[in-house]
Amino acid sequence: MYVGKLHKNQKITFKELANHTSGLPRLAQNRGFGLFIDSDNPYKDYEEDKLREYLADEVELGEKKYRYSNVGAALLGYTLTKIENKNYQDLLRDMIFAKYQMKSSTTIRTEVGDKLVPGLDKEGKVTPNWDMAIHVGAGGILSTSKDLSKFAIAHMDTLNVELELTRKKTYKIREGRNVALGWHSFKDENIPEFHAHNGGTGGYTSSIRIDTKNKNAVIVLSNVSSYHESYTAIIELCNELLVTLQN
Repeated sequence: MYVGKLHKNQKITFKELANHTSGLPRLAQNRGFGLFIDSDNPYKDYEEDKLREYLADEVELGEKKYRYSNVGAALLGYTLTKIENKNYQDLLRDMIFAKYQMKSSTTIRTEVGDKLVPGLDKEGKVTPNWDMAIHVGAGGILSTSKDLSKFAIAHMDTLNVELELTRKKTYKIREGRNVALGWHSFKDENIPEFHAHNGGTGGYTSSIRIDTKNKNAVIVLSNVSSYHESYTAIIELCNELLVTLQN
């Protein structure tokens, strides 16, 4: 499934990349690369050649159990661009943005211009936006609450069988928590099942929750850094708003 061979002929499936059970670490650990990382923009110099080098010469897969992996998400996005012979922006536009009428979503920052809210670091100061480079599949989308609402509403439509597939459980993390294809699902005796995903960079935190049974969704986009001490409050807010809707 990968363009080229993995180190020691190790194997990874598409499902393992999508549900974070590939055995890949959270971040690629190329020898020497970490010494030169810009903490304000950590992915900007990690291009295709470094990913290919890491996978071909250095990667050591761990146990095939759930472990969230940014490099896994990057590899999934990268591999799909090679299969479709399109860059990631065009792939998203053709497969997602155009289909669900998400006209304000992109991976190209210059298309957003001054509409982009400045990100704030953990001290509350304006910080540079991250250039995701080959990790664009792990967090390179710029969007709006309106566009993400369209995406959430599309999940409520039973005719969108491709979206239903992304919500089907593929791995049990623990009781009441599973992972599908990208989505995490939660269920306990007090609330209906919902699907969720969070995102974070040095200047932003995002969170989305969808409850397809009751047709509820909550989206929170903020310029609170994922390194801020109150980062988890954004996640908790999203959860609490969904519970309020469900009740």
